[in-house]
Amino acid sequence: VANLRLVAAESLRFPLLTLKASPLEVGWTDPKSAFPGMGGKHVSHVSSGIGLGATLPIGDGNAAFSIQGSYSKVDSQDPVWDNGWQISISLPVLGKSSVSTGSMGLAGATGAGGGSCKDQVRLAKTAVRNAEFELDRAIAKARTSLETAYHGVIRDMGKQEAARMNLDRMKQHFAIVEARHAQGNAGDLDLIDAQQGVKSAEIAVDAAGHALVVSKMSLNRLIGRDLNEPLVLEPVGEYVKEPLLSLDEAISLALHYRQEPALLEDNLANAEIELDKARSGLLPQVSFKGSLADDGSWSIGVDLSKVLPRDYTAEFSVKTAENAVVTAQHNLEATREAIVMEVTGAYYALLEAEAYLDLAKSALEKAAATVSVRETQYRAGAATHQDVTLAIAALSDAEIDLANAEANCFAARSRLVDAVGAK
Repeated sequence: VANLRLVAAESLRFPLLTLKASPLEVGWTDPKSAFPGMGGKHVSHVSSGIGLGATLPIGDGNAAFSIQGSYSKVDSQDPVWDNGWQISISLPVLGKSSVSTGSMGLAGATGAGGGSCKDQVRLAKTAVRNAEFELDRAIAKARTSLETAYHGVIRDMGKQEAARMNLDRMKQHFAIVEARHAQGNAGDLDLIDAQQGVKSAEIAVDAAGHALVVSKMSLNRLIGRDLNEPLVLEPVGEYVKEPLLSLDEAISLALHYRQEPALLEDNLANAEIELDKARSGLLPQVSFKGSLADDGSWSIGVDLSKVLPRDYTAEFSVKTAENAVVTAQHNLEATREAIVMEVTGAYYALLEAEAYLDLAKSALEKAAATVSVRETQYRAGAATHQDVTLAIAALSDAEIDLANAEANCFAARSRLVDAVGAK
């Protein structure tokens, strides 16, 4: 729609041709009102005509050219052919030369636009840029949502794998407890608790599988496929830290690459133009005009007009335009501040996510070492069954935390890239 509006506005730069024709006209006149000199006879006439007009915009004014020809015959008289052409020019010199009917709102140009060809093209270009921006932002948000869903599936796959590994460890521990129970070195409560640990681990595996199914359905929905269509995802591997720019550099890039400031600067420029036009409505209206005809006649002149009473409509237009300029200035400054805050938040979120990832890796190493130590101690009788169970549970939690931390890092990096807007 915006592109069509721009094409329509730019087409106004070309001459507007108008063809008028009257192929046939036949008439009869009563003798009482006949043409002079016809002796009271009935008078009949036949005529036809054609004309072509062209209007070409020149600045805030226009030039018009017209050519016409006509054929006429009255009763027995000889037919008459008449033709001619005329050129006329009208150029505003002072005052309100043209008024745009489009309005500049918070999101850019609205309405169809009016006034001179230059005004309509200007507003149409702004509308196209706004539409392109909305499309780009929608694509970027869809891409970010898709990446988040993708890494969510990877995260849930990691959780499912961690749950399965935990189930294997609980089964191994149950086998050890069962063997010690058979030897009389473990009590009945330890055996029952170990069995419950296996059951709990099996439930956790099922729960992780259910969460993975939902994640895959969400990803399929974003891709536009059937919810239950199988997904084959390539592994993304471990999250690898990359050197980060400084926060000031990231903010500078965002203010350079993000389209919002440039669009709002256009809106401000349009609002200032509209203000100038509104103020011109308070001045006397002065325009130059001229004409030239085929018979050699010509004329030039100046028209002057001024509304004598107080023009409240013009004053209201000025106040409205002034408010639009103030609003555009505020929107521009507020948008720049919002970009700075968005980039700052995304930047620190990535730093925190990477810090939690390092912590999760350390916690996993510690939990794995603790399980190994507790199992050795349990076999030697230096640790209880509960000590081993708690260590295994802590290891499972650490594996899940690591999967979450990696997914959070991928998501935080995507949000920072989206906030900066650099491609």
